[in-house]
Amino acid sequence: MTSTPSTLLDLLEHAPADKIAIIIPEQQLKVTYGALRTQVRALAEQFAALGIQRGDRIGIALPN
Repeated sequence: MTSTPSTLLDLLEHAPADKIAIIIPEQQLKVTYGALRTQVRALAEQFAALGIQRGDRIGIALPN
């Protein structure tokens, strides 16, 4: 039985690093899964440095 991903990194873990994960056409930007994983890890490290731990809840506001 396969377990349900519990974190964003768990969800992205098996995606091929060279495949496109996000396209932002207004900025002509394409982000690969590998680059996205790197960014998510960096953000997780920043949260940890602030004392935010696994299981803590955070909110994120992004433009539409």
